[in-house]
Amino acid sequence: MKLKALTLLLLIAFLVISGCERFTKPEPAEASVVEAEIIDFFDNSFLPAIESMTTTDVSSAMAFYSDNYLNNGITKSDIEQEYLTLMGNFTNPVFSYSVMCLNDETLKIQWNLIVEEANTKDLPVTDYLVRNGENFLFYGDQIEPPTEEKAIAFIEVLTATWCPNCPELEEKIDELKETYGNSLYFVEYHYQDGLSGDFSDIQGWYSIYSAPTGVIQGVNILVGSETNALSQYDGLVQTIVNQDAEITLKNFTYSVDGSVYTLNVDFQNPGNISSEDLYLRYMMVEDTSSTMNYAGHPCRNVMLQQNRIALNDEDLNGTYTFTHTCSLTLPDDAKIIVLVQKMDETYSDTTCKVYYALEANLNQ
Repeated sequence: MKLKALTLLLLIAFLVISGCERFTKPEPAEASVVEAEIIDFFDNSFLPAIESMTTTDVSSAMAFYSDNYLNNGITKSDIEQEYLTLMGNFTNPVFSYSVMCLNDETLKIQWNLIVEEANTKDLPVTDYLVRNGENFLFYGDQIEPPTEEKAIAFIEVLTATWCPNCPELEEKIDELKETYGNSLYFVEYHYQDGLSGDFSDIQGWYSIYSAPTGVIQGVNILVGSETNALSQYDGLVQTIVNQDAEITLKNFTYSVDGSVYTLNVDFQNPGNISSEDLYLRYMMVEDTSSTMNYAGHPCRNVMLQQNRIALNDEDLNGTYTFTHTCSLTLPDDAKIIVLVQKMDETYSDTTCKVYYALEANLNQ
């Protein structure tokens, strides 16, 4: 999918700069010869090009991307659009970077573009370079996205800003998001800290009352953030995203009239799943909150409002239209997550599966 991992692979990870030594560039004496060359490229060529970008012209940076750049399906034009979006989000940004060479032969690197005072977490990006005379070009992994539709992993996280053990789980979810991109979506339900809207119906249905708790695909409930709990997430998510999708959601669109949202999404049902006890769930979320978690990092994908609609007797091949009356003023970084889930009257971890999820920005 063209959209797959675009946000993740836009090659921009925003960090708070506060003298944290772990983002200091390696000293040349500690770097390999190749890594020292790459650092020199970033210092003297790429970073000055980034600093020359404007809200309407990012060609200085794009000159360092190969014309056939491709990184997990993301093209050069995709990256150009993301840089334009970046410049539109900041006034007079101050840039720096961190970079590490992971393989001297393939020129595989892991790097961050850092925007001073940007208030999000560290999400390093993996990319590949090729030599271009005495310089380098970003080239990508040259991997096309898979053409077959695969399932999307969805994780619901019960957390709280007062919870000392919750940041470990939140960090794990961020790592998974970094790895799987738009093959994984997640939402944070904030418990007794005032951030989230009402989710008592979902909380009671799942019977989750201990923070932190993660619900993976509706059927795997993992309580706590101890090593034995966190270690299970990788295998569960990998299994999900390798499965063929039994239901898909595509082409999300919406319009707004006052506080009323009219939303449209295309269903496909290749698995011929029955609509009995099947629900369309949706939630308005805030991408990055100004409120910090217990470890001092911004809370992410915070649920603001949520609802569900029974799909009994609905055609699961075609466009489905629904409305939502929004009772609050959404933040500028609001998103909507839409998912399809089997919801028996009494929760069962064997049948109440999330079949697919979709996330889209709500730009007001």
